[in-house]
Amino acid sequence: MDTREEQRYLTFALGKGRLARQALAAFEKTGITCQEMKDKDTRKLIFVNEELKLKFFLAKGPDVPTYVEYGAADIGEGEGLRPHLGFPPPQGVRPALY
Repeated sequence: MDTREEQRYLTFALGKGRLARQALAAFEKTGITCQEMKDKDTRKLIFVNEELKLKFFLAKGPDVPTYVEYGAADIGEGEGLRPHLGFPPPQGVRPALY
């Protein structure tokens, strides 16, 4: 197997602030964790879980779909945006993972 494939990380782009905290709480319920992100005093924007080969990075909410669209992230989470499209969802639709 190609060495680069063995080292590939699944990358999540998360909207900063409350949304990132909510997403992390939801991920933890499924066994996806990143202890570094729990530090409320950190100024880091990129976090890594080496054991699970996961990367998380924080971005402005409206920028998240762009990171996913151009391949900088595999999965994005942001408020008020449809997957990959970058426009608001219908009224009453909650934030989504995409």
